[in-house]
Amino acid sequence: MSKKRIAWECFAAKMAALGLDPLGPPVDEDHPHFDDLQAVLAQFCGIAPLPPLPPHWEGHRPADYDGTLAGIGRWLDFEWRQIVARDIFPGAGETSLAHLNEVIRNAYRAIAYFQVANPPTREARAMEIAVAKKRIEGLVEFVRSKLKSGWQSAAADRPKEGIVKVTRWRDLGIGIGVDKYYAFPQCPELGQQVRLMDGKTLPLVGERWRQVLECLALSQDGKTATKAELVMKLGYLKKGEVRDDYARHEQLTVANTALKKLRPTMGDLGRELRNLIVTADLTKVFTSNNDDYLAAFTSRHLIRDSDGNFFFRRA
Repeated sequence: MSKKRIAWECFAAKMAALGLDPLGPPVDEDHPHFDDLQAVLAQFCGIAPLPPLPPHWEGHRPADYDGTLAGIGRWLDFEWRQIVARDIFPGAGETSLAHLNEVIRNAYRAIAYFQVANPPTREARAMEIAVAKKRIEGLVEFVRSKLKSGWQSAAADRPKEGIVKVTRWRDLGIGIGVDKYYAFPQCPELGQQVRLMDGKTLPLVGERWRQVLECLALSQDGKTATKAELVMKLGYLKKGEVRDDYARHEQLTVANTALKKLRPTMGDLGRELRNLIVTADLTKVFTSNNDDYLAAFTSRHLIRDSDGNFFFRRA
């Protein structure tokens, strides 16, 4: 049997194990096995995983986003052309204020994520369509000017290949420091003293990471976080938003909206971490059941005692 045939059969078997047709259409990002598929494609087809979006991105992934500010620039240009086209052709319909504000928020997030110098001041939510359009036009011009000047983002210097090597995902321990995260290729035992020099700093960007890792760290096994706790910590569901006097269908609507936001967030974080870890293990970074999200690694706090020693603890 030829090497190509063997490789194809291995690929088809991996796909079948995920319940996917190797010749079928591509799956959406919110598919439960999207991350697994990315890993299989990277292994057998040389297709790199999708670059992570800026933290807290709302809505659909830009079609040609490549993980650079230039990719954000192309997305902003597209959005602006759509707005202008609707102004020229009234029959195309008016862009909603909610969508315009979403574009503005995503643009600010991207500018912060790529650490663009001298960013525009972030303003409160636009209450009128004309105001929102003016802000988007300003953001388009700002990004264009930065790209035209040849500006390079600090995000572009982040490692494109893994910086920590582990045999299996379950060997990985992530320590939560005061302002940094540390990866330990051999996960310390709960309560074990650790040396920060034995770990490697993980460039995990955004508040989402701290909230998720802290939820995991406080659990009994350091790997489990309830969906209820995650949607609260991430701000997708505010305390008191679901009350006893709500009608049942209203409770379900609010809860389902929060869970719909949680799913792509966990998928995005999983892809970010996979890009930083070198391993042949295709285990999914985050899996879920009806109530919880389960991490393939262990998360704990790095607690410093009075003598300056660090310990791998729940809190």
